[in-house]
Amino acid sequence: MSPQELDDFEQELLDQFALAAAASGISDEYISQARSVIFSFLRHLGNYLWTAQPGDVDRFLNQERKSKGLAKSTVHGKAGTIARFFEFLISRYQGEIHQLTGHVVTQPVDEFNRPAKADYGGMIRVPPPASKSKHCSPVGVRPCPNRASIYPQQGTTLLLRCGGGSA
Repeated sequence: MSPQELDDFEQELLDQFALAAAASGISDEYISQARSVIFSFLRHLGNYLWTAQPGDVDRFLNQERKSKGLAKSTVHGKAGTIARFFEFLISRYQGEIHQLTGHVVTQPVDEFNRPAKADYGGMIRVPPPASKSKHCSPVGVRPCPNRASIYPQQGTTLLLRCGGGSA
């Protein structure tokens, strides 16, 4: 195959992934974000997607976490997106990819480079209902009556409880 035919084939695989995601009811915004992650990984790879190996994902995720300073949860999400894309390729197009390119696609996100779990700082904050939040104000804008601070652990968010209700 010519380089142009290989480029077209790779683009067709990316388009088929997006089409399958849309058919399953995934939102256009989510699909767009997934494609962005995949394109970012492919730019990092510098080669056709069917040549990706676990070491390539190791370097990509390390760059995302260390060099770019992205949050663990963001890197976790990117690893999951890449893994789902390659599962799609292996499941639906392994035979065709091998026939046309001579490559056998491997899952580059494995148990050694897949983040074990996302770290959300130990807590997920659920905002109070609107009826209770009318008594609160952002920190530093104006005083909040009956303010009770909960001092956060390192890396978490400062929560305030204001007014007569509970948070």
